[in-house]
Amino acid sequence: MPRNSATVAFTLSRQVWIASACVALLSGALAQSSGNGTCDNLGPRVFCAYNGVTEDKCTGQYGCCYDTNVPTTVGNAGAPVSIPVCFYKNGGGSTYSLSANTSAGGQGGKLTSTSGTMSKLGPDITNLDLTVSQLSPTILRVTIGAPGRWTVPQSTIFKGTGIDSGASSSNALNFTSTSNPFSFTVTRAGTTEPLFDTTGQRLVFKDQYIEFASTLPSSSAVFGLGERTPSYGMQLLRNALVPLALWNRDNPAADPDENIYGSHPNYMEIREDGTAHGVVLMNCNGMDVVLADDTIQFRVVGGVIDLYFLSGPTPNLVSDQLTQIIGRPVMPPYWAMGLMQSKFGYESADYYSYVVDNYAAAGIPLDTFVADSQYMNNQQDFTLGAAFPQSQVAAFIDTLHSNGQHFVPIIDPFIHISQSYSTYTSGVTAAAFLNDVAGTLYIGQGWPGATVYPDFDSTQGVTWWQGQMQNFHQLVNYDGVWLDMNEISNYCTGDVCENPGSSVGVQLRFICQVPCQSGVQTATNGSDGARNTNASSIPAAGYFSPPYAINNGNSQLPLSTKTLATTVTHHNGELEYNLHNLYGIQENIATYNELINLRGKRPFILTRATWLGSGAYAAHWTGDTLSAEQDMVWTIPSVMNAGLAGITFAGADICGFSGYASENLCARWAAIGAWYPFSRNHHADGFQEFYRWPNVAIVARKVFGWRYRAMPYLYTAFYQSHTNGCPVMRPLFFTFPNDQTTWDVNSQFMIGDGLMVAPCLQENGTSVEAYFPQGMWYSLYDGTATDASTRPQNVSLEVGITDDVPLYLLGGSNGSVTACGRMYLDGGEELSTGNALDNYITLNAVISTTSSSHLDVFGVGPVDTSSVTLQTLSGSAATTGADEDQLADQRNTCCHDSWIGNKHATRVNYCGFGSL
Repeated sequence: MPRNSATVAFTLSRQVWIASACVALLSGALAQSSGNGTCDNLGPRVFCAYNGVTEDKCTGQYGCCYDTNVPTTVGNAGAPVSIPVCFYKNGGGSTYSLSANTSAGGQGGKLTSTSGTMSKLGPDITNLDLTVSQLSPTILRVTIGAPGRWTVPQSTIFKGTGIDSGASSSNALNFTSTSNPFSFTVTRAGTTEPLFDTTGQRLVFKDQYIEFASTLPSSSAVFGLGERTPSYGMQLLRNALVPLALWNRDNPAADPDENIYGSHPNYMEIREDGTAHGVVLMNCNGMDVVLADDTIQFRVVGGVIDLYFLSGPTPNLVSDQLTQIIGRPVMPPYWAMGLMQSKFGYESADYYSYVVDNYAAAGIPLDTFVADSQYMNNQQDFTLGAAFPQSQVAAFIDTLHSNGQHFVPIIDPFIHISQSYSTYTSGVTAAAFLNDVAGTLYIGQGWPGATVYPDFDSTQGVTWWQGQMQNFHQLVNYDGVWLDMNEISNYCTGDVCENPGSSVGVQLRFICQVPCQSGVQTATNGSDGARNTNASSIPAAGYFSPPYAINNGNSQLPLSTKTLATTVTHHNGELEYNLHNLYGIQENIATYNELINLRGKRPFILTRATWLGSGAYAAHWTGDTLSAEQDMVWTIPSVMNAGLAGITFAGADICGFSGYASENLCARWAAIGAWYPFSRNHHADGFQEFYRWPNVAIVARKVFGWRYRAMPYLYTAFYQSHTNGCPVMRPLFFTFPNDQTTWDVNSQFMIGDGLMVAPCLQENGTSVEAYFPQGMWYSLYDGTATDASTRPQNVSLEVGITDDVPLYLLGGSNGSVTACGRMYLDGGEELSTGNALDNYITLNAVISTTSSSHLDVFGVGPVDTSSVTLQTLSGSAATTGADEDQLADQRNTCCHDSWIGNKHATRVNYCGFGSL
C-alpha cells in the first residue's frame, strides 16, 4: 500500500482505547445480513459509542447498531475481553465479478466491484487483479490485489532454498471459480471436498480494510495463527465472538489468549479422515482472524490477499511445504542444544563466574552462559559497565571457551540518545535510525531512557548495526546474540515524541517519561513549532488511526500502543504501518549475516519477536512467563505452536521468568525443560538456578544427563527439521493424525519421530495419566514395554519429585519384523549443513525369531565393521559382516528414506533372537 494513499482520509470520532471488533453468535456461522445499512451482530463491529450507552441513544441519536450479547472473557483462564456494544451498521453484501483470462504461469483475471458495504471503512477499490499459480504439485498460490499496494518483501526476508517443483505430472490441488459474483474453491485432486471455499461469503477490498472468508467443517481441527499463550491448548477455539489478532506487541506471555510477541498468519487443518492441509496468508499487516463453527474469516488492515495452499496430506508434509516457501528451520550449532543459564539481575562479572562454578560443583552440565543487560553501561548497547571490566569479562569468556562452553550477550534495539555515546552519534551520522512523521528522528523510551531505533529495512541501518557488532566483538568475544524487545517495545505511545534530555535516565518500570503527541496535527504542530511543511509526506489520517481496529490486546488497542507509531517512516519511504511485524526478522537477518562474518561458523541467535521465516535464522523462547504451575502447563502448546510456523528451535524460561518458583515447581519444570528444543533457565525475581535446591539439583542431573546422552538423536531431529521442515518438538497428532484424541493432547509431546515425553505437570503431584497412541512403546530407561498395539491406552505413571521424566520410544507392533532409525553427525558448527549426506546414516533393524537378526547401516561407507558396537537387550554377542551388494535394493525402502541415494551399506549381524 503506498504511503501517500489517494484514498479519502478518515477522521473517526472515537475513544482512544476502544475501537472496533468482530462479534458472532455462539451458534457459529459468519452469515451475511440482507442489505447495506443493516445491522449484523456478527461483525465487524466498528465503534460508534461508548460501552454503557443506552440502546435508545445508540440506535436513535447515533443511528447505530446495539447488541450487548458479547463475552467478557475468553479461554480457560478467563482472560478479559472488551467488545463494542454500540457499532456502525455493517450489513450487506460486497461482491466482485470476474473477467477471466490466462496469464503466464497460471490462471488469472480482472475483478470489478459490483456491490459494496460499510462506507465507514472507506470506499471500495473498484478494480482488482486475480492471479492463480501452481507453484508445485503440492503448493497453489492465489493472489488478489491492485497495482502499487504493499506486499511482503519475500525475496529479502525468506531464507528459502526454493519451492520444489517436483517431478509429478499431476497436481494435488485444484482451483475453480465462479464469475458473478466471484468466488473460488480449492479442492484436493480426485475429491469434491473443498479445502477452502469462498462461495456465499462476501469479498470486501478497501484501502485499509480487506475481508474474505471460507467455509470450514465443524468436525475438523484448526491449529496455528499464533502467537499467543493458549490456555485452551493447541486446537483453536471456534469462538467467533473473539477475533484472533495478529500484531507483534511486548506483552507478557503470562497473559493468556491474546496477541503477544509474534505474528504467524498460517494455519493447519486436520479433517476427520486424518488428512491435513495448510493455508498461509502472506500478509504482514495487522489482522483479525475469526473462527466460527463452520467459517474462517480474515479481516486485514492493508496489503493484498496472497494465499498459499499446502496440500499435505500429512502434518509433516504441510510443514515441509510451508518451509519451502518461508525457509527451512535453522540448524543450530551443536553446543546451542545444551543447557543455557541467564538471569535479569546478575550485577557483576564476579557473579557470572560464581554461577558457572556452582553448576560445575553441582555436577549439572552447562554449555552456555547468557548475559542479560546488566553487563551494559547504564543499559546502553555495545558497552560494558563498571562492574564488568573488559579484562575480567574477557578472562571469564576465555575460561568458558577453554571448558568448551560459550557466551551469548543480550542486545536490545534501544539506542540511548546521548552525545557522549558513540553508538548513538555514529548512527545519526550514518542515517541509521527511523524517522517520525514530522521528519526528524523518532524518539521513544526503553531501558536506558530516551531512545532512537535502528532501521533494519535500510542498507545504512544494517551496515551501521553490523559495524557496532564488529566493534563490540573486539571487546567481548561472544559466540551468539540474544535479541530481545524487538516487537518493537516502547514505553511510550505517540506519533511524535520529544527528547526531554537528561531528566529521563535508566528506568525499568515501563513508565513513559517522554512527552508525546498523537494525530495528524503532530506533523506540523510539534512542541518546537512548525516542523514539517511538506504536506505530501504526511500520510492520510487513516494511518494514524485506522478505520478498522483489530482486536489488539483483546480490547482494540490502537496499533501504536507501547510500540513504534504506525506513522514512523523507514528510509525507503515505507511506513511502520506496513513493516511493523517484520522488525524482528529484519533485525535477525542483519545479525545472522554479521555473525557469519565475525565467526565463520554456524550462527546462534535467540529472538523474541517473530514472523513467518524467523525460524530460518533464530531460536525463539515464549517470553515472560510467571513462575506458576499454569504457566508451566501452557509452555508445551506454546512451544509446539511455534513449530507450526517453522520456528522449531524453541523453548520457554525453565522455572518461570517472573515471581518465585517453589522447589517442587522448579523440579517439575526442569524435567520438562530438559526436552524443550531450546533449553534455558532464565528468571528475573530471586534466584532459580538448578543448583539452589537439593531436589531440583537431583532432577537436573538426571534429566539433562539423559538429554546429553540423547544428543545424537536430538541433533538428527534438528537436521531433519532443517532439511524437511518438520518440528523438533511436535504434537502427537503429527505422528497420529487419524487419532482424534491426539488433537487435544497438550500435556505430552514427541521429540523427533520416535521419542514421546509424558511429564508430570502438577507441582505437588506424584503421577501422570499418560496417553499412549496405538503402537508398541518402550521406556527409554529400561526397555519396559507398554503394549498399545491393538488400541490406544491410558496409563497411570508414578512420577516422584526427583524421578526422571517419563520417556518412551515408539517401536513396531508385535508382528513387525523391521524398525528404522536415522542419525546425522558433523563437526557441530560448520556452515555447510543440509546437503552433507555423507554424514547421514539410516539404520534398518530386522528382527527374526527363526534366524539370525541383523542391523543394516545405510548412508556412510564403507563402514569399518570392526568398529561397530551393537547392544542387545538380551545381552547377546554381536558379529559383523559386509554384504553391500545384497543390500543395494533395500537402500531406498527403509523408512521410505529419500536422503540415502546410492550410498554405501553395511550389515551387522548379531547372535540370538529378539529385540535390539
